[in-house]
Amino acid sequence: MQDLKNFTKAEAERLGFCLCGFTGAAAPADFERYLLWLEKEPLGTMGYLKRPDTVAKRADPHLLLPGAQSICVLGIQMGLQKAGIPEVASYAHYVDYHDAILPMAEALIQRMQACLQEHQEYSAYTNLNYRICIDSSPILERSLGVQAGLGWIGKSSMLVNPTYGSALFLCEILLSLPIEPDKPYTGDGCGSCMRCINACPNHCIDPETRTIRADHCASYLTIEHKGEFTPEQSELAGTHLFGCDACLRACPWNSKNTGKSPLPPAPVLPDMQDYAISDEDFKIKYKNTAVLRTKARGLRRNIEAVRRNLSDKPGNNSETEIV
Repeated sequence: MQDLKNFTKAEAERLGFCLCGFTGAAAPADFERYLLWLEKEPLGTMGYLKRPDTVAKRADPHLLLPGAQSICVLGIQMGLQKAGIPEVASYAHYVDYHDAILPMAEALIQRMQACLQEHQEYSAYTNLNYRICIDSSPILERSLGVQAGLGWIGKSSMLVNPTYGSALFLCEILLSLPIEPDKPYTGDGCGSCMRCINACPNHCIDPETRTIRADHCASYLTIEHKGEFTPEQSELAGTHLFGCDACLRACPWNSKNTGKSPLPPAPVLPDMQDYAISDEDFKIKYKNTAVLRTKARGLRRNIEAVRRNLSDKPGNNSETEIV
């Protein structure tokens, strides 16, 4: 399978993936770290992460694809955008990455299947079964990335690659093929650096466990949190309209980020003018973008929090400055 492995890596690069590695279909080596995070840190409204079936799937990829023998872990460069007020996370500057990456992964599978059919030595594996996972599946993608040799888990909890940094979209393909795994990444390029910890606006990062206190994270609050904000949550949202890139921008491994990505740009970005947008208009305006995740009521909530936080800043006395 070495020839197929090399072929797959070359084809992944041609399709626009900057990273490609393989690991076995077993529980990630640091699964216990994930369990400790679930037990220790408040999860806000993401209690579903503790569901027994969800935890079991993260522990055993075979529950996602029976008969899985290997996992292909892929990475795509995300272009970091300059900070703005209000803040819109860099990944929202592209079309919904789930929709954009899926056809790329499907194309890679098709090329692998063609390779299997062309070579007699692979005849036993032409009936290929697979499952593509892009962020929304219960799988520990960053940990699998380490096992596939793509990088290390940084203090910010992100997967960091020494060439492409931590501004990455990740994708995994579970395969019914016994492809030889790559060597796990054993280095740690964080050293004594504390830039991401110091940059986090809400002091969410635990550098010892390399995990995040989710319920205080501006990304969680403005994207994943369900319901209205308490006064404390509204303050923690700061000037973040949708997501937060503070730890990404602070990381020195992202200093060479070009601000570009192979993914298509989003046709529109959220702005403060959406404070009264209807649910229907929201769905139309943000179709095929990541902003749909927060729903119209979430975006309206975020806008109100940003307006309040900006008006509380010294020198911001004019309503026209914050709309």
